[in-house]
Amino acid sequence: MHPVLDHIVILVPHQTLQTLPTWITDNFTVLNGGTHADGTTENKLIVFQDRTYLELIAFVEGLDPEKRAQHRWGRRSEGHIVDWAMTMFTDDNYPGAGRENPEVEFQQVQKRVRDSQFRVGYEDPVAGGRTTPAGKVLKWSTSSPGAFKKFYKNGQPAFSGGGLPFWCLDRTPRSWRVPHEDPANVNHPSKVVGIAGVTVLFNDDDLWHWPEKLEGVYDAIANSKPSPTTINEWEFQVPVTSGGRGWILRLEAVLGRRIPDVSVHLKFFTKGEARKISGKFVDGHELEFELVKVDK
Repeated sequence: MHPVLDHIVILVPHQTLQTLPTWITDNFTVLNGGTHADGTTENKLIVFQDRTYLELIAFVEGLDPEKRAQHRWGRRSEGHIVDWAMTMFTDDNYPGAGRENPEVEFQQVQKRVRDSQFRVGYEDPVAGGRTTPAGKVLKWSTSSPGAFKKFYKNGQPAFSGGGLPFWCLDRTPRSWRVPHEDPANVNHPSKVVGIAGVTVLFNDDDLWHWPEKLEGVYDAIANSKPSPTTINEWEFQVPVTSGGRGWILRLEAVLGRRIPDVSVHLKFFTKGEARKISGKFVDGHELEFELVKVDK
């Protein structure tokens, strides 16, 4: 098994999730996801031919504010990319599939990150799941990055979601969670076929310039170091190659706090026109996706 990109999380208002803006529906095929096992969130999915996906997620209406605040993304602003996930992958990996157990294989990532001696580590996987609109029960486990307590700021980790990926490890077939087998699910008006790049922008120069830099964690995740010509840039695989290559992760520091929190930007491979797609889920914040043309 090897680490691959799993999905990108965009937090939107609940009403927006029910009636998505046309800049999304005109460019992407959107699938109903379902309600998560804890009952606090529900989602819709945009699945690509490379078997990665965008998760549009919203907190359910009427949720108690204190309960929302306890959620991983409960304090994050809506309309933003709030997080992204990786997974351990073989063709359809989950315990009982006759293949390696992704949670066991993930222990190697945990060890490499721990041995990198940076100030964070990955928690042991915690059970999660979701019920689809058709009633199918999906099961997985997740592992989140956690900072050592002495490096917390105001009781919170010194970095927020998106600075490092979390992990989503399947306990039921991944194809249940990522319904890529129906061609209609992965064909999009924009002809996007997969994710080409993830750029993580940081506004905290204290984090960026820690003696044990964040790059060391990504070296541990990738089990390799960038070449001298691609500082702070790594190439990872996707479950199924689209565009003839994997995807590029790039880390950038933005000094002067000109961005709210950690900011994540996306590039996509498309068989259509190279262009940019942009729009809003909430007033005051615009998302922009860059489409890179490929022939394959």
